[in-house]
Amino acid sequence: MKNESLLIIGANGYVGAKIYVDLKELYPTIGTYHHEQLFPELIHLDITDPKEIHEVFTAIKPTVIVHVANHANPRWCEAHPEETKLVNETATTYLVDEANAINAKFIYISGSVAALNNNAYARSKSAANTIVQSTAHDYIILKPHTVIGWSPNETNDRMMNRFLKNLDAKMSAEYDSSWQFQPTYLHNISEVVDGIIKQDITNEAIEVMVPVMKTRYDLAKDLLTPFGLDVTPKDLGDFRPPICETEDQLKKFHLPTYTYPEIISAIIEEIKKRKQSNMFQKIGTILIWSEHFRQLADWYKDTFDLKVNEELNHPLDTGVLFDFPGGGPWLWIGQHEKIHGKNADPLRVMFIISVDSVKKAYEYLKSKGVTFIAPPFKAPTMEKWFCTFSDPDGNTVQIIGKE
Repeated sequence: MKNESLLIIGANGYVGAKIYVDLKELYPTIGTYHHEQLFPELIHLDITDPKEIHEVFTAIKPTVIVHVANHANPRWCEAHPEETKLVNETATTYLVDEANAINAKFIYISGSVAALNNNAYARSKSAANTIVQSTAHDYIILKPHTVIGWSPNETNDRMMNRFLKNLDAKMSAEYDSSWQFQPTYLHNISEVVDGIIKQDITNEAIEVMVPVMKTRYDLAKDLLTPFGLDVTPKDLGDFRPPICETEDQLKKFHLPTYTYPEIISAIIEEIKKRKQSNMFQKIGTILIWSEHFRQLADWYKDTFDLKVNEELNHPLDTGVLFDFPGGGPWLWIGQHEKIHGKNADPLRVMFIISVDSVKKAYEYLKSKGVTFIAPPFKAPTMEKWFCTFSDPDGNTVQIIGKE
């Protein structure tokens, strides 16, 4: 097996995030995002922009591309057919063309729904399958069915994430018992991708699922009742035609398969690990203490045009809390009786602010009189630019973004 390097397109989504964290343990792996940067190391990519795709692909030169980015909500797709066609079909053409140009294997995460061809989403997935099969030099199409399993992305509206909300709220649940489907274990998709790479399987379409029919109620009952939650069925009269496939392709290539009890057992263990690991969830606030907090707070507000979230004037808690426009941790500039003068060790701790263009931000900050430690420079390990400067108290701040 040659030395592989992976590019995961859509590593911020429910399926993509899990594939990304699994495969980066096995291969040099870079992931992309478009709207929400789930992991700080992900790079931005607009898959509807062929110029940006070309720049990213030629800079990274991955040997394997795993394409997971698409509009996956059938109702949204039905209401927005043009946007659906652009992202799910046209963008796939752009990606395949650039993959061909660098001789990369193209693994497309499609779905069993493409076989139905009965709504805008299904039609777009079917069209994308045709694009991949007819134009890619070296391709694999994976067809998961209804995906279940823990993902680092717990916010997308997926069945598993609804179950997690029930668990977190300790609330009884009611789920549909009418629609039947074959479940796909999310981690199994990562394992299948790994097997395809190791065996160099090419030009195949492979169904990934457990060959049993289940309902949302079945899964909720089997995953939530072990944690003490009551689950009741509700017949919603959802009688979509079931898609029944076999594991023949998985078995043909000796790729990992699961039984239904095995995926339930594995997901229960994932939930337990999640509950243990979620004690420390994220950085909530960056605290900067100052002898002259008011002057420093005014400098941050004026320099970065920050919005004041809250201001406190309590003898034991005085300062200003700021929001950044793009979200993330709050910034607190506060008074502390034990802080005097400027920072005597300014390089020990610093924080980074994201921008669209480092050079434009540099020129803007120069016009504001900001003192720079380092002008714009390209990072040695990624396609990002940085520059470094000091605030009036000598604290070190960096900005990061495109050139």
